[in-house]
Order: sequence, then C-alpha cells, then structure tokens
Amino acid sequence: MFIKAISYDKNHLRNITYVVIACASSLPNAQIAYSVLLLDILNKVQILGQVISVISDNIVGLGSVGILFLVLLYLYAFFAFTYVRTDYRQNFNTGSNDYQNHAPVSPGGTYNMDCSTLINCLMSTSSFGMRSGGGIGDALWQRFESDEYYQFRWMFDFSFFMIINVILMNIFFGIIIDSFADKRQGAADIMKEVEGQCFICGISKSKFEIENISWADHVYTEHNLHAYLSFIIYVQGKNMSECSGVEKWVKKCLDDDNIDFFPINQCSMIRNGEELD
Repeated sequence: MFIKAISYDKNHLRNITYVVIACASSLPNAQIAYSVLLLDILNKVQILGQVISVISDNIVGLGSVGILFLVLLYLYAFFAFTYVRTDYRQNFNTGSNDYQNHAPVSPGGTYNMDCSTLINCLMSTSSFGMRSGGGIGDALWQRFESDEYYQFRWMFDFSFFMIINVILMNIFFGIIIDSFADKRQGAADIMKEVEGQCFICGISKSKFEIENISWADHVYTEHNLHAYLSFIIYVQGKNMSECSGVEKWVKKCLDDDNIDFFPINQCSMIRNGEELD
C-alpha cells in the first residue's frame, strides 16, 4: 500500500525525499543539504510549479535542441583546435599574450581559456561562447587582416554568433515561451468553460440568456454541482440491497465508469427537459 500510495501521489515521494535530505544534513560537513529544502517553494508557489511543468512537458524538444547544441559546439571546438587554438589564450589586463608559458590567472584577468586539448577547447568554447554577448569572438584574441586564418576567424566568429547565440538560443527560448502561452491559453479556456457552461448538463450560459432563464437559479438550484457530488458519495457508500431503483442504476453506472445518469444537454427549465442540439 505504501508503494502504491507513492506511485499514485507524488507528494508522498517528495515528502520522503525531504526526510532523507534532512537526515543526511545531520552528517558531518553536510549541513549544506538543508538549503536544498528551500526548493519546496516550487511546490508552495503555483506559478513556479508551472515553470517546472513547462520543462517536463517539453523535455523531448528541449533535449533535442540541447543535443544539437552539443554537436555544433563540438564542431566549432574541433575547428578551433585544428586552426586557431592559439587564439584561446588567457586574457590579462596587462596585455600579456604568451600562450605557451602563461602565468596563473591574475585577479585582474578577464578570461581563462585553454585550447591545448580538444576537451579543454570544447569546455572553453561552450562556456565563453554561450555567455558572451557577441559569441565566442568576444572572448578570443583578435587577429589582424594580415594574419593567417584571418578570413577563417571572421567566418568562425560570425557563424558561431548567428547559429549558436541567435538561432539556436531563440529556438530554445521559443519552445519555453510557446509552452507558457499554451498553458495560459488552456487555463483561460478552462476558466471560460467553468464560468460560462453548466458543469452538469453542459449547456452554455448564453443559451439561458436567450431563453430569459436565470443562470444562477440553474447552477445553484437545479443543477447544483455539490448536490450531485453529495448524491454520488451517498450512493457509492450505500449497500446495493438498500438502494432504490434509481440509486441502483446510478450505482451501476458509477461502477461501469458510465455518466449516462447526467442530464447532458438537458434541462427542465428549457423545453421541459428536451435534449438540445
């Protein structure tokens, strides 16, 4: 039953995780784990929970774009490692440009880049290329027109900025923004249906206005949602042998996941309960 409760209600799993983290925080030098418990704000604030749901709902699309990011970054790192690795130098405020025998990064340094190996080149390209406003070209040492591979560097810097920083980043953000827009539209549609349509019969509020019938009397008296819910709970808890004919029929419908007992598109206030189109 415990495992079944966890599978049906994620709150149980979350609470167990919090207990484990709290217990782990009592270990030596593990007090930092307490800060993880602050992530409970994602569960307390609804809008933050929607942020997580947006990511989880679009995990396939975001993951696909992320893989494309990695592939393109690897290609750029490979080209850089092959042709312009010397441009990945530690940049000091003093203007030092010694690549082979550079000193440790000084506190006044602006970039700490390394392209001595392919993996280091990939890490530098990913880190500084994604975080620089103008792409990787903002972080690399600039070449003069007379230098070798000047044209290659121009194409390298410009294509990196256009493909990685402009196109792919906007695709990534576009997926998230579109998902937020879809969720907002979905919530608005649900709210519109809740406020403008009877939950029991499904007849719209405008239909009652056309027939000059009170909408409030219908939803609060004739088709009161809470009255239907109370009746369903009452029937479910009643023994079949003690039920009346109507109650037996409703109870059987509930057992069969059937909603035929709901007066769908029917209301006694309109055309004496005749089913509407």
